[in-house]
Amino acid sequence: KTERGRIVRERRIFLKEYDQFVQEQKYGSFMIVTGIALFIVGSWSLIVPFYKLICEKYGYSPKTHKTDYNVIQNKQDIMKKWRVHFK
Repeated sequence: KTERGRIVRERRIFLKEYDQFVQEQKYGSFMIVTGIALFIVGSWSLIVPFYKLICEKYGYSPKTHKTDYNVIQNKQDIMKKWRVHFK
């Protein structure tokens, strides 16, 4: 009887500790997944400011505005025999 009682007590203690471990593990996994998701959202929202910062620092400036090609057409090139106009 005492041996069986000791085994039952050890089993109850083990199950109690195991349940506590499982609950802590679930909370830890939730925090890790939440942290990764917040990191991804944060880095995604900072892509444009970092891109602008890097472009300003190193002088990269992609042309995003309308280009005026009339300036190129108005130049007189004396070496060309024909001049083409697009309308």
